[in-house]
Amino acid sequence: MFMPSTVFTIQRFAPRESYQKTRAAAEKALELDDRLAEAHTAFAIVKFLNDGDWEGSQLEISASHRWEPQLRSGTPVVCGVAI
Repeated sequence: MFMPSTVFTIQRFAPRESYQKTRAAAEKALELDDRLAEAHTAFAIVKFLNDGDWEGSQLEISASHRWEPQLRSGTPVVCGVAI
């Protein structure tokens, strides 16, 4: 079920600010532990959608799959980056 509070959270920041916050959080998470697949996936989304960096995004998705192979099936749906 889609909760109204989720809609508020999604619309709370402007897109540019959201990407900046996501990038900072992903970078910090990877700084603490570079094996966090979710952080690599978040970074891939920022690189692809905000930076237009297809190759960098693919590298992050590959890193994500290396640490959490079970995410492989959900990644294309989540970020539209990996095939």
